[in-house]
Amino acid sequence: MDDQRELLRHFVSALSYRLRRAASGAPDSFGEFKQGDARTPTEILHHINDLLRFANGRFRAQATQMIARGKWADELKIFGLQASDLDHALLELPLKGVVNGRPMTIEQLLQGPLCDAMTHVGQIALLRRLAGSPVAAENYVRADIRAGRLD
Repeated sequence: MDDQRELLRHFVSALSYRLRRAASGAPDSFGEFKQGDARTPTEILHHINDLLRFANGRFRAQATQMIARGKWADELKIFGLQASDLDHALLELPLKGVVNGRPMTIEQLLQGPLCDAMTHVGQIALLRRLAGSPVAAENYVRADIRAGRLD
């Protein structure tokens, strides 16, 4: 496997780790927390799952199928499946996506759906604080995050 793919696998593991931290210990009602006109955490997580479905589809030459939004716990399970599928694709499948008539690159996969997903995980963490249930502080440089470790 090349270094770019290994780095993206690490990025997907970091995304998974940070989402687990943002979701861990959240009150049962957190998924529907509303702050102004912003999306709820469940709506944001559903969008993250759409982004991962899009990324997965670029390895399978499939159109991205939108699915109905589920409850917070359901969307967390879907995230785990999507992240695992993407990790597997990065390990074994060729990138088949096309952007503006040209083959999609690993860099475009990172700068598009994956960076967007990480941004939205940050929104979920911010909403935890606004909901009165902040995520515990952690130094992510010291976190035990490894490519392929998604749980």
